[in-house]
Amino acid sequence: MLPPTETGLFPSFLLLGTGGYPLAWELGISPARFVFFLANPVRRPRSLGLSAARRSVMAQDDPVVSAQWLHEHLGMPDVKVLDASWYMPVENRDPWKEYQVAHIPGALFFDLDGIVDRTTDLPHMLPSEEAFAAAISELDIKNQDKVIVYDGKGFFSAPRVWWMFRVFGHKKVWVLDGGLPQWQASGFNVEKASPDDDAVLKSIAANRAVKRVYNGEQTNTISFQTEFQPNLFWALEKASDFF
Repeated sequence: MLPPTETGLFPSFLLLGTGGYPLAWELGISPARFVFFLANPVRRPRSLGLSAARRSVMAQDDPVVSAQWLHEHLGMPDVKVLDASWYMPVENRDPWKEYQVAHIPGALFFDLDGIVDRTTDLPHMLPSEEAFAAAISELDIKNQDKVIVYDGKGFFSAPRVWWMFRVFGHKKVWVLDGGLPQWQASGFNVEKASPDDDAVLKSIAANRAVKRVYNGEQTNTISFQTEFQPNLFWALEKASDFF
């Protein structure tokens, strides 16, 4: 069950920084939808409106899963769920606090502001392989796991994390169609998290692991192995040549 984008045609230089947000704004579409348009410019529908039959399964050629599918498989040892919520500053929303108030049961928080390249002041730069592996290991995700990513707006920041996993070689990653809003609209439960919950501590540990890598400090055991996919990423120099 593999998501698409195997051709090497994904122009991922547009995902530099905040995930292609500036160009998406210019085009008048959401950055998350822009990411999927880049990955699948022909077949990706505007609203991700999957048929009832396809929404109930994890399709091999689709990067999304339905809330029903996740509900049926939630709790399986090889299914790991990540809350990758992130909001524009003008929205005055705190994704970390919102995660603690309500998240899909068992989900861990993926901090898009923290799991980044710490050598630059530019926001949301892709971290090194070592830093990403250290962070994901702290989130207790292994290479054999199926990773389901969602966000609080439905379809906004989760595709960025989907791409991060893909660019580091993890193909078993999907975005939850409709995100947390669709999950709740489907009548499925959410849970809270207290500061001393294991899920909260793991998310904090993931951020600290990134910091330790960039500080040259020892990290905990790495359980997630990366394999960088250069065809899914264009460095700034290559992007400059393109333009």
